[in-house]
Amino acid sequence: MAAQTSQGDELLNALSDVDSLWGPMLSLRPPRERPFSTLRLLTVCSLFGISHGMCANAAFALTHEYGGLELPPVYAVPLLFALIGFVCGKLAFLGAWNRRAERLSRQLAWVDASQRTPRSR
Repeated sequence: MAAQTSQGDELLNALSDVDSLWGPMLSLRPPRERPFSTLRLLTVCSLFGISHGMCANAAFALTHEYGGLELPPVYAVPLLFALIGFVCGKLAFLGAWNRRAERLSRQLAWVDASQRTPRSR
């Protein structure tokens, strides 16, 4: 089971490390050795939901004539996108990122401690 979790974590972290997938929100991504907080995830998902949800609203408005369906309220699609992104991020992405951050933080602390202690010969 640990190997499957590790492979899943590696896949999610590989996706989260691709700069081009972050787009203009790249500055919101913390360094790999720092945990990804729930507040940061909520911020990223809210910005994603607003921007992509409003684009979806524009597409709905443009195709409204052909579909004949009633348009959803303007806030509904951005809110839905943000909520889905937050839930998916919380369930999958956040755990993988934070497990890696904890592991890297321990490794960096170990390297730092081993460099400080004088070696006896």
